[in-house]
Amino acid sequence: MKNQIPKRAAYHGLNALLDMYRTGEDHKYCMHGIAWYLSTLAPALKLHKNDFLACDRDYMLSEVNSLEEFQEYLQSKTEVNIDWIDDVDFSPRPIFKGNKYSQKIVAWMMLTDALRGGVSRSAVSKAMRNLDSDKDIEEVPETRAHRRLRAGRKHGVEFGILEHRYPMNVMVDYLADKVFDVRHMARAMKKYNQHWWVTHRQDAILNAKGLQKTLPLCGTDRYEYCGFAL
Repeated sequence: MKNQIPKRAAYHGLNALLDMYRTGEDHKYCMHGIAWYLSTLAPALKLHKNDFLACDRDYMLSEVNSLEEFQEYLQSKTEVNIDWIDDVDFSPRPIFKGNKYSQKIVAWMMLTDALRGGVSRSAVSKAMRNLDSDKDIEEVPETRAHRRLRAGRKHGVEFGILEHRYPMNVMVDYLADKVFDVRHMARAMKKYNQHWWVTHRQDAILNAKGLQKTLPLCGTDRYEYCGFAL
């Protein structure tokens, strides 16, 4: 049925995003992550079309402390009825807080659990993308062609695009299938959550070879397969 949402899994994923605020990560990209997450769970909300408001965020931080309150909040945003799926089999794993792992790693772990609990991959992927928008673009590595084209000037869309070296949907599937604790999540993010600047021509090559969202069947790195010099 349309607009059905898993109960605890969806709320668990939402808490992953709210925790970014509760620990001081009060940034616009977190707000966008919540908007996309809720809008993908229930398309009738369309929160990402109108920017998630600070008053909505503050209300959720201070007032939404249970699944019932979460449901009431969603219902207040749309006239469309939103039903719940009974997900009694979902049991989120305990998260080790106050340790050496960043809140982003903890949040990605909680979102991965939400994915395993029945939340759609698109909702989880959108949330992860937005949480990952805090990259310092000047610190992101670039291919040799992009560096030569840029010739010391500041990064910009005229030279190329900021791209995941490993496609996001491939990485999310890997996390859901293989990663079950924050220690492994930290290792997986370091290895697979890589951003690179590539030229527009290189991006077109990836698309032409059908590698925009997939890896080569031979298992080779996409950039190596396409002959990109790093």
